Amino acid sequence: MEITSTQSTQQNVDREVVQASLVKKALVAEMSQKVQILQSTQLPPEVEQDTSVVGRYINVKA
Repeated sequence: MEITSTQSTQQNVDREVVQASLVKKALVAEMSQKVQILQSTQLPPEVEQDTSVVGRYINVKA
């Protein structure tokens, strides 16, 4: 059984850190995209429910 050098081990650790960083960036980008999609499909609060006096007047007269 051969013991690997510290340099080789450090290179493996560095590679794993870079891979983990890339995975994290990809997940953050994916979550941001999902949030943007959800926000774009939601109606603004004033469109969902109009409780203003003018809105009630229009609804009653319609």
